Amino acid sequence: MLARPIDRDAILVRNATHLRTLRVPPQLGLPNLATGWDDRPWHGDRGTVVYGRTVPLFRKICEDAKRFADENGIKRLGLAPLNEWGEGSYLEPCKEFGFEMYDALRDVFCDKPAQGWPPNITPEDIGLGPYDYPKMPHLSLIHI
Repeated sequence: MLARPIDRDAILVRNATHLRTLRVPPQLGLPNLATGWDDRPWHGDRGTVVYGRTVPLFRKICEDAKRFADENGIKRLGLAPLNEWGEGSYLEPCKEFGFEMYDALRDVFCDKPAQGWPPNITPEDIGLGPYDYPKMPHLSLIHI
């Protein structure tokens, strides 16, 4: 059996539906900004994969959540998770997206200072790394 694929666009629809269910009646809990999912490292081909994960789609999740929070007076949101590398759910800087996921989050929720944002710095920028790992074919992306 191959991993169960879930299209990232389906996550956008589910996210919007989830936000609507929090609105009426008011629910306890925080709106969540989903960061992805791929549990194949733990479950192999039986795992579940949210494919099509991109910075623009994550930015859209952030924009939808911010709009919902602003419209409903919500001051806190959940970001889940930030660094769950083993489950393909992360925002931390990486080769795949660089700092773009952090940038999307920051651009949506923060006011840009007059002097601009501080530079994003990697270990290589200060003479460290690279931290390369051997290829792991069993973790290759699904092409659907």
